[in-house]
Amino acid sequence: MLLESGELCGMEAGQVSGQSLPSTPGISTTGHRHRATEASPQYEIKSDHITAGKTHCKRSEDDKMNPKSTLSIAGHPIHPMLIPFPVAAFVGTLVVDIVYARSGDPAWAAATNWMLGAGLVMAALAAVAGLIDFFGDSRIRDLRDAWFHMIGNVVLVLIEAVNLWRRLAEGGDFIVPVGLVLSLIATALLLFNGWKGWEMVYRHRVGVSEEPGNQTK
Repeated sequence: MLLESGELCGMEAGQVSGQSLPSTPGISTTGHRHRATEASPQYEIKSDHITAGKTHCKRSEDDKMNPKSTLSIAGHPIHPMLIPFPVAAFVGTLVVDIVYARSGDPAWAAATNWMLGAGLVMAALAAVAGLIDFFGDSRIRDLRDAWFHMIGNVVLVLIEAVNLWRRLAEGGDFIVPVGLVLSLIATALLLFNGWKGWEMVYRHRVGVSEEPGNQTK
């Protein structure tokens, strides 16, 4: 019978190379691969798997935990803290575009430039935090929703960057209808990206504390 690394999982002795296995009559624990003595010919230990067994056990324990946010403060992920700022700015741009389309007041057109600029700055900060989380835990990269969320946000930022660039170049003439359409598309993307982001949290438990009951009150 073979004693594989999985059978050694959780054993205090014999998991690390150099330590001894629990004493069993007739079993040799030294060397690369030894047959048992004649007293117990039915056992064989693959000692080269002992250390690997500990690594396997540790990996199995990690897989049971929730995917972690790499960039956080006191256990609170930073990425979702930053997301409301670009969301408010981009949705606000759509609202102001509609107001401008109805009133024609150039002050509203100028306001959209500031809103788009602020939204892009905050979106860049949120993107940096999101990418650190994305590349910081391989379990997050294994999620299909995480890829949709990331790609969708990249497309969103590109759309709004073009939206601001053309407004600065052409002024209020760009807002109706092209700028307004771009703002509508951006808002729809925000809804999609938000949906995928909450799927990551509520369905896949990304960044969710393992022991919420032990939080400091």
